[in-house]
Amino acid sequence: MRNLIFLTVLALSFIGVGVIAAPDGKALFDSKCAACHGAEGGGTGMLAPLNGSDFIKNSPTDDIVKIILEGTSKGAIPMPATKVTEEEAKAIADYLKGLK
Repeated sequence: MRNLIFLTVLALSFIGVGVIAAPDGKALFDSKCAACHGAEGGGTGMLAPLNGSDFIKNSPTDDIVKIILEGTSKGAIPMPATKVTEEEAKAIADYLKGLK
């Protein structure tokens, strides 16, 4: 009986524990990047489109993450004007890699 009570209490203690979801790359892009890069990375005239970009297609995700976090030496991205975590930058990079 004690074992049953213990297992029930243990099981109930996990009910309130939520799973932390991975950041949503599209939502992050829309809120932090789209103003300059356009909806779905289509460009705005201010910056070149990202969707279909050879750089995005051919670069390792880690390289894209680094640019999101640090900007570029060319000054094309005024980052880190928009602060994101490394995990959020990876989610944005994964989203960009999926654009056509």
